[in-house]
Amino acid sequence: MSAIRPIRWTGAQRSSYLLLVAPGLLVAIDSSVLLLAIPSLNTALKPTAAESIWINDIYGFMVAAFMIPAGRLADRVGRKRLLLVACGLFAGASVAAAFSISATMLIVARGTIGIAASAIIPCCIAVIRDVFADERQRSVAMGMWTAFFAVGVAVGPLIGGLLLSELLVGFRLPHRRPRRCAGHPPRPEVHSR
Repeated sequence: MSAIRPIRWTGAQRSSYLLLVAPGLLVAIDSSVLLLAIPSLNTALKPTAAESIWINDIYGFMVAAFMIPAGRLADRVGRKRLLLVACGLFAGASVAAAFSISATMLIVARGTIGIAASAIIPCCIAVIRDVFADERQRSVAMGMWTAFFAVGVAVGPLIGGLLLSELLVGFRLPHRRPRRCAGHPPRPEVHSR
């Protein structure tokens, strides 16, 4: 009977793994972050019923539609390069979604986030495969990455609720105070006599 040998990762493997878990966790969180935010979005943006459904569902549709083409593109242009571009697009579209002033703008931003997420997922998995050449190390790395992804989906609504209730009290509805959110001081109130 042979003893189970511990899995040892090099420093480069550990740092690479941490850099791959972060975008995967953000993609997972974003898939469920709006579940508690829908009532606030309905109050702030006044979407129609169809727009409200699109706000919630466009992310998943884009991930599903573009994941295989994104994996193919990653094979052609390079996994790490596409991962960096997709992370930049994800961040930029997330900022656009946070400052959306209409339901249409939010739908487009969420769709763009979904397209970026569809590239992040296969790139992370492919880079894990490249970094961990040993089959046992790769199995543990993929299992842990999947576990972090599942945790991200589970905590997404909690993070969305926390952001809406505690952290972003003055930031919650940026379309009502666009000059203040852009870093400008508020305009002085003018009272007519």
